[in-house]
Amino acid sequence: MFAIADAVSATWLARVTTIAVDLSKIADDEDARDSETLRLLKDISETWPLDADRRSTKEIIATLNELEGAPWADLPGGKGMTANWLARRLSQFGADSKQMRVDSENRKGYYRDALVPAWERYGVIDTDPPEAEEPDPDDAWEDVS
Repeated sequence: MFAIADAVSATWLARVTTIAVDLSKIADDEDARDSETLRLLKDISETWPLDADRRSTKEIIATLNELEGAPWADLPGGKGMTANWLARRLSQFGADSKQMRVDSENRKGYYRDALVPAWERYGVIDTDPPEAEEPDPDDAWEDVS
């Protein structure tokens, strides 16, 4: 296809190249959905305290390695998840480990804001607030007879 586009014109070659790159990104997204990385994102989001804007790498790893039924404690070597393993997986979503203050100590960790876009993109968290139910006017008055 590239050879034909190149033979037609440089404009067509650029269009075909752009389409190929876009299709590759879609395929990469589908691969991520079907991998352990999606499970990792889900488990991190489900164990992240609602009131915490950051968590240390050590805390995330300890929490995930202790999750019952999760594969993290059985990663290759049986040693469980490591900081490097976690960093490699999360960096593909733009979430990089940062130096931060956690519990009055200087530690490496992750900010919630760095993970939320990946959680939203892959549907592992519901970012829409629950809709308030309209009150039923018939429920407002009880029969007191």
